[in-house]
Amino acid sequence: MRVGTVLMAGITDMDGKELFLDADRDTSITADTDDVIDVKVAGVDQFSMSVTGILPTTDSDIDLGASGKQFKAGYINSHYATLRQGLPVLAANPANNGDISINTSNQLLYKSGGTVYTVHLIP
Repeated sequence: MRVGTVLMAGITDMDGKELFLDADRDTSITADTDDVIDVKVAGVDQFSMSVTGILPTTDSDIDLGASGKQFKAGYINSHYATLRQGLPVLAANPANNGDISINTSNQLLYKSGGTVYTVHLIP
């Protein structure tokens, strides 16, 4: 039973405890595993952050952005960009800093420094 709220100034160590962020205590942040931050929303683990990346807890469960809340730009520093839309997985073999587009033949293209790469399906 929760009796009240305690406000503590100068907290410097949560010691792996869960920090509840909303009134009904179903949205929280924890770091109970070394070097991993877990985010829970509506009582469900949604994603984690660690030195290896920001990862969803469940495959194909949450989106990055939405139709009305789109990111302005995305920057990927890689020799392979992997996209997933339904079942097919697409991959391009670009250099860095290019544009992805779809041509009039509905082919996915990657353009970098004047060179256009066609994106191929990976079986």
